[in-house]
Amino acid sequence: ARKKSKFSVQTTHITMVSFTLSFDFGTPEGLAAFNEFLTSRSYLVGFAPTQTDLAAAEALGSAPDAATYPNVARFYKHITSFKAAATKKWAAGVATSNGAVTAAAAAPAAAAPAKKADSDSESDDDDDDLFGGDSDDDGAVTAPVKKAAPAKKAKKKKIEKTQLTFYVNPEEAPADMAALEEQVRTIEMEGLLWGIEFGLIDIGYGIQRLHAQCTIVNDLVGMDDVLDKVQELSLVGSVSPGTMNRLG
Repeated sequence: ARKKSKFSVQTTHITMVSFTLSFDFGTPEGLAAFNEFLTSRSYLVGFAPTQTDLAAAEALGSAPDAATYPNVARFYKHITSFKAAATKKWAAGVATSNGAVTAAAAAPAAAAPAKKADSDSESDDDDDDLFGGDSDDDGAVTAPVKKAAPAKKAKKKKIEKTQLTFYVNPEEAPADMAALEEQVRTIEMEGLLWGIEFGLIDIGYGIQRLHAQCTIVNDLVGMDDVLDKVQELSLVGSVSPGTMNRLG
């Protein structure tokens, strides 16, 4: 039997205007409203899974009828496909309330008191002193030395990038390849940019594998780092490298 629960999301814009989304998962009307809400969304907040999505999946209890509520069924299947080791790293999202568990939205932080005029002046002076000049030296004497230093560092280091392709085989066949691609794209690393489109390659007997593309900044992330992260995903069976093309 489906676990009946009410689920609500409270969010606050930067303008401090807040609103609450409430869905009664124990009624057909509540599920229909949630299904419509997910028509153009993969997650409740933003473009990556958060603890808010996990709370919603727990409130649902099980996947609803896919024919009646296809978006909710897709959402539940996708969120519950992640392992606990991955979900505990998700961001908090926004305040939620499901069943007896309630998390109150945090009140906007009070504005910090304004600093005194003389403190502001000193802070501004410190910010301008990028090269740690001696405060005991006379400003008129040391200023030319400070301004000459940036000229030596005008030439910026070239950022080297590499375009990568690799192949992702699903854990089970046949598999929902759209869900597989969606899970791969949840990986976020500094210096990693996913390609606009992934390809599908037919292996035979209705089995397919994903042809993924991404660009990496060489000094920040390597190909092995990306492949290791992909291999950890619950929907992934195996990963194999493709091509490497150095850019620039």
